[in-house]
Amino acid sequence: MLLSSRSFAEYVAMFSLSQADLEGFVLDCAGGASSFTAELGAAGGRGLAVDPLYAQAASLAERIAEDSVHLGAMRLDAQESFTWDWYGSPEAFLDVRAAAAQRFLNDVQERPGRYIAGSLPTLPLRDNSVDLVLSSHLLFTWADPFDQAWHKAALLEMARVARREVRVYPLVRRGPGDPVAFLNPLLNALNASNDPSASNDPSASNDLNGPSAVNDLNGPSHNDLNGPSRHNVLRAELRPVQYEFQRGATEMLVVQSSSSPS
Repeated sequence: MLLSSRSFAEYVAMFSLSQADLEGFVLDCAGGASSFTAELGAAGGRGLAVDPLYAQAASLAERIAEDSVHLGAMRLDAQESFTWDWYGSPEAFLDVRAAAAQRFLNDVQERPGRYIAGSLPTLPLRDNSVDLVLSSHLLFTWADPFDQAWHKAALLEMARVARREVRVYPLVRRGPGDPVAFLNPLLNALNASNDPSASNDPSASNDLNGPSAVNDLNGPSHNDLNGPSRHNVLRAELRPVQYEFQRGATEMLVVQSSSSPS
């Protein structure tokens, strides 16, 4: 997988984020080289990012430089697969991504505690430890290596750590944006999983609650990490967004956690 550098403004557009959405604790999963967490923090917000690549912090700059060249060439070679209205032009798109990459690298150096090595479908976070989870260009984008079962496990895991909801964008495959055949069956399966009698294996929950991970992530001002263990969701639905880059990618998936206010 190539490491992309998306900006805060791109996240606001693709996830239809309001100021109210950003008032809680926000998790970017998988964060990649996005500058969302860096820019959110600079604006006074609270957030963190999880990605397996953060375990290789020393080589991130080199990896971003290499992948940026490949990604830029791919986008320019397949311009007809994308709509450039939001960016203005392919050149402006590349400028946005370059600026985001630099902000990300600066923030990793200055505030490394915001960037945690981890991967779906098992996150190193406790139940109800964040308010909102944003997941960009992993689920559905990579529907070839990750099947429906993996997607369901990943979504339930993100719902486990979210007090309010999980938002996922886009809902099409990488490249030309082909539809994902299991999207609707997955949506039905998630809604069917809303079983009040469901419970988790306590030993599995304990595996996620290592004190070092919690202390690294949250500090003394975030002691609200010990909510009840659960994996069920309240509702999963598709919502339109006012952003389109891959043609036809105009919806996000929203999964409300069982602890969300009704």
